[in-house]
Amino acid sequence: MFITFDGVSYAYDDPYTPVFSDVNLTFDASHRCALVGANGRGKSTLLKLLSGQLQPSSGSIVRHGSANLLPQIIDDVYRTMIEVQLDVAGPYRDLEKLMELCLSRGADFDIERWADVHERYQLLHGYSIRQILRERSEKLGLTVDMEDRPFCSLSGGEQQRALLAAVDAAPATWALLDEPTTHLDAQSKEAVLTYLERTKTVGHEDRT
Repeated sequence: MFITFDGVSYAYDDPYTPVFSDVNLTFDASHRCALVGANGRGKSTLLKLLSGQLQPSSGSIVRHGSANLLPQIIDDVYRTMIEVQLDVAGPYRDLEKLMELCLSRGADFDIERWADVHERYQLLHGYSIRQILRERSEKLGLTVDMEDRPFCSLSGGEQQRALLAAVDAAPATWALLDEPTTHLDAQSKEAVLTYLERTKTVGHEDRT
């Protein structure tokens, strides 16, 4: 997997703020990469461009494989931990709901649609994703009984570790980590660093 920038420029509007100009580079997922720099230098913007959350003002970005950016904000914190993890990992719950809807209707068109959705679900390892998330969560010090707890009931460090377990759980996904050790105490940071040694990522750290 790799991501290539070809002549990429990016600027924020209102007020106009140029961030990058004519950038050419390639990130290779076979390596671990780190972006190190002071606040306000465009590290988070670069990660959003890599993930596709932002589109370049000019130039092109080619992705071979998918890139998933560690979320900084969770919209519905009353979902359970496992529901949040599934939604971060990929469109698993949406695909499951769509398959259920197609089967409940039962028309020929719906059965054909179910087959297409089911094929995508299988390609994303949908039938094993919950076990994958459980194993990753346990490696990060989270217990099985946390899965059904509201996400908002977890501590900041537990939430961060749950998200880290999910961000690259889907196949052929490259994790992009924006400040991954936020909210973590020293012991949790050590667990995360050990975990990340086996994970291909692009991450960044602020240096002031």
